[in-house]
Amino acid sequence: MPKLLRGQSLIEILVAISLASVLLPAILTGLVASREGKAQEGQRLEATALLKGAQEATKSFYQAGWDTFAQNGTYHPTVSGSAWTLASGSDIVNGYTRQVTISDVYRDSGFSVVTSGGTLDPSTKKVDTVISWNTPRASSVSSTEYFERYLGNSAKVDTLQADFSAGLVNNTEVVNSSGGEVALAQTPSSSNWGNEFRLTGTSSIGNMNSSGDKTSLRFTAQATKTVNAIRVYLNAEAGTSPSYRYGIQVDSGGSPSGTYLGSGILTATSAGWKTIALSPAVNVSAATTYHIVVQYNSGTVSGSRYVALRQSAPLNSLYPQTNTADPDASTLFDSGGGWTVLGGQPIYELDYSDGTFEGNPYETSTAVSVFGVNRIGEKFTVSGGDKIASAVSFYVSQNSTTEPLDSLQVELRDSTNATIEQGVLATVAQTNTTYGYFTYNFTTPRTLTNGSTYRIFLKSPGSNSTNFYRVLRITTTNAANFNSITFGGTNSAYTTSANSGSSWTDTNVNWDIGGYYFTVTGAPGFAASGDFTSRVIDAGSSVAFNNIAWTANVPAGTTLRFQVAISGSAGGPFDYFGSDGAAGTFFSGPGPIPLSKVNGRYLRYKATFTSDGVNTPTVSDVSFNFSP
Repeated sequence: MPKLLRGQSLIEILVAISLASVLLPAILTGLVASREGKAQEGQRLEATALLKGAQEATKSFYQAGWDTFAQNGTYHPTVSGSAWTLASGSDIVNGYTRQVTISDVYRDSGFSVVTSGGTLDPSTKKVDTVISWNTPRASSVSSTEYFERYLGNSAKVDTLQADFSAGLVNNTEVVNSSGGEVALAQTPSSSNWGNEFRLTGTSSIGNMNSSGDKTSLRFTAQATKTVNAIRVYLNAEAGTSPSYRYGIQVDSGGSPSGTYLGSGILTATSAGWKTIALSPAVNVSAATTYHIVVQYNSGTVSGSRYVALRQSAPLNSLYPQTNTADPDASTLFDSGGGWTVLGGQPIYELDYSDGTFEGNPYETSTAVSVFGVNRIGEKFTVSGGDKIASAVSFYVSQNSTTEPLDSLQVELRDSTNATIEQGVLATVAQTNTTYGYFTYNFTTPRTLTNGSTYRIFLKSPGSNSTNFYRVLRITTTNAANFNSITFGGTNSAYTTSANSGSSWTDTNVNWDIGGYYFTVTGAPGFAASGDFTSRVIDAGSSVAFNNIAWTANVPAGTTLRFQVAISGSAGGPFDYFGSDGAAGTFFSGPGPIPLSKVNGRYLRYKATFTSDGVNTPTVSDVSFNFSP
């Protein structure tokens, strides 16, 4: 063979060896990978089958009952008797680790699931199922599912008269127009119109002679406005008193909350009315209870250096200008051991940013004598429509030492001084030295025309300055702000005559007769407001109450709102909440119960009604959806 060809063959052999050294490992690796890939594919198929089995076992366990299912932790499926259950911890099946993890779910305000933050949804659980293995390399298959409590939902419905009759009514009533409904109670066809506000005496709420002493004047706001300043009446200012903080706090269970909405500092140098500017100004809401709170600020306080606020008696539970009910009005004192309700009539004024005023200005009363040619009563202008009066009542007594010589008589005159009605209010035998109401029934109903002015007054012609009757004149300081919030404002004033009614003196618009009213008749209407609290509704076991719904007729000018309370005990406590889960808020329409409040066995609801006097909302059914 030629030398050249021998060299070429050697080169080819070397090239072939080089290619083999490169290709053989790749070919061998491919063969091995192919074998392993087939093994992995088989493992993944087995793992997927185990995953599906674990999912089905978990679903079966979930359907058996939410309370046993909804327990956070790591589990594995197992059979108990003839049913699937979840046992604690993971397990190994044919070399595969099987694990089911149950955990909480949180949602945002749009009810979407979030991984951080949000509100706990107690009716949803996240379930992560994982099947893993380690050979020939670490691998796994997994799934994430969400399980909700809303499986086999049930409902409770109040719709029959018997359902509603088991609840509690407050200015409401259960009627049976079409099977059972709740509505505001009808008001009687007669009502009182006049000044029922009385003041028989005044006293100190408590001497604030220690740095720990605090005083509260509790009241219900009559308007939704901004308060720039408050006024209180100091019954006493002793020595060189220290400075005190005066301000407004919200109500918390009948006592002040402890936090001022706005306040100011005052160092008083005398007794009487005091004005305190508030910083910041305070926004109050109508029909909401607040406290004017006074407490020590700085300076020397002692048994001879202090202030004391004034209260009056009796507690009228009335707002004096209009005689609107104020059931929360009272006085409170805290000497360091907590608030004590004293039950006095608070004396105060709110100065609003719009130049109007609100409160109780009456700080003094005087017993005035009725005898001989003296005539004592009230001059008033009718407002709010005509009044058909069938009777009139006065709060009166005898002289404390000697009996009158004549009966006590009442007379009604019009703006021309002409007598409309007169008669005997009470006899000597009927009265005594204790104040009480006495009534004269008109001979025929008398129409008091809207916008017209009248005088109603007392007389006892045969009595004298030793033997007489007494009536209370209630008084405030003569100033425009106080006069605007006395009974009837400037439309009503104390009136007297010293010549049997030939001429009259209307003595200051800051004086009024305390305790008189007409009995007026009219078409039956409805209570201004009221509420209905349901029976205790038992779901039978611990459940999730999902939503509230109701059917009602709500005429224009009226309102209907609901609150819900859920408890684990039939005896409560039942803390009512609204659609946002907060106390003091309401459901204005049917909707879901807040997630943080759904769990419990027992439920009550409260419906709050308001009317326009002529119409009432009517509830015909209330229902709750819940999940076991």
